[in-house]
Amino acid sequence: MRLKNITGIALSALFLFSADAYALTQESFPFQAEVLSGNINIRSDSTVNSPVLCAANKGERLTVVFEHYGWYKIILPKDTPAFIRGDLIALTDPETASVIKDRVNIRLNAGDSSPIIGMAEKGRVLKVLGTSGAWYRIEPTDSCFGWIHKQFAKKLALAPRATAPQAVKAAEITRAAEPEIPEPDKPSIDDTVSVTGVINPYGMVFKRTATHKIVTPDKKIFLLKGDKKILNTVTYHKVKVTGKMVLKAGQKYPVIEVTRMEPLD
Repeated sequence: MRLKNITGIALSALFLFSADAYALTQESFPFQAEVLSGNINIRSDSTVNSPVLCAANKGERLTVVFEHYGWYKIILPKDTPAFIRGDLIALTDPETASVIKDRVNIRLNAGDSSPIIGMAEKGRVLKVLGTSGAWYRIEPTDSCFGWIHKQFAKKLALAPRATAPQAVKAAEITRAAEPEIPEPDKPSIDDTVSVTGVINPYGMVFKRTATHKIVTPDKKIFLLKGDKKILNTVTYHKVKVTGKMVLKAGQKYPVIEVTRMEPLD
């Protein structure tokens, strides 16, 4: 019995340490990384056997949104091949299209068997680059991801913050240039809450207050305010979200200002 208690305590401590480590790691994303060598493969998954999506050149800067076992998950460069089926979009002009179906796959090549590199929600506006049969080549969205091994990319340092006198001077210039705007009523903020459920895009909602939502097992919905790029990486996955809940009169769903995410699948 004593051994079981010790084992249980050890496992609990390990779980809490892992969760905290994940939260700390999440706080550092996204960041910019510079490619260290030429012609480095960007792959569809974090293994050397996964399909190659494109290549990165030395000195190219990439946006890193996640790290997994020595690999960086990155937003694909704009010159990466990306295709979408023509019957799933509506052209608004020769260079622009809007997605007309939910959860449409974006693929590497023009074909249903080609690797999926991203997903677009209904209403998403796309930049059209050309056609290939019944498919349209588009510019990859910020929801199109690939993987690069971290040995080929280094994290770039953040730009230095302005000193206090510079910050004050900038604020004074901004206040002088802008008219006075009445401050809106501030929403009430409750204590920290944790919610478990599946992350979904919130969709194209007029004047939306959030880009994503979490749906709990009992079908309750909470809107999520956080880094869109990070939320995109866990879309359609089960997670535990922790943050401050914001309640505002007339709001359809409560909003959680995300401070921590823990993947559960």
